[in-house]
Amino acid sequence: MPPGLDTCPYHGTPWGWAAKVRPGQSQAARKALGSALRAEIHDPKLGTVDLVLGEFRAEPGNKWKPVHQPQTRFFTGWRTVLPQSQQRALHSCDFMLTDRPAAQHLAQVADAALRAHHLYTPSATVHVYEEEVSDNPWAPGTVIVTVHVDS
Repeated sequence: MPPGLDTCPYHGTPWGWAAKVRPGQSQAARKALGSALRAEIHDPKLGTVDLVLGEFRAEPGNKWKPVHQPQTRFFTGWRTVLPQSQQRALHSCDFMLTDRPAAQHLAQVADAALRAHHLYTPSATVHVYEEEVSDNPWAPGTVIVTVHVDS
């Protein structure tokens, strides 16, 4: 294989979107999103951003459109989140990121933070089965780390 060839060039269907919440609408947005809400981030520069699981369909020109639009009355804007980073050092087709040490390190830090906040405890029946590092569409140069846990 030629050096520098990305064996996994496809970044895939978006897994969801990052939606900027209108000031004062955080509680209403959380309630409206229900189980689709994956995380809520409070950033001094961006304000509140909700990470939302979503279904997407392909549109002409390789554009992805959500099957269910976010309720715009709660958000000032939303952007899709891809399951993989466009940054070569973080882009991986391995579900546990073993081929990308930089991505694996980010996932390990995220995993440790989740355990430190008692969001899950590894056991015989609970384990991490997938990790993803995605580019943050609202803050270039930053990433979103997703840790999938089953029980």
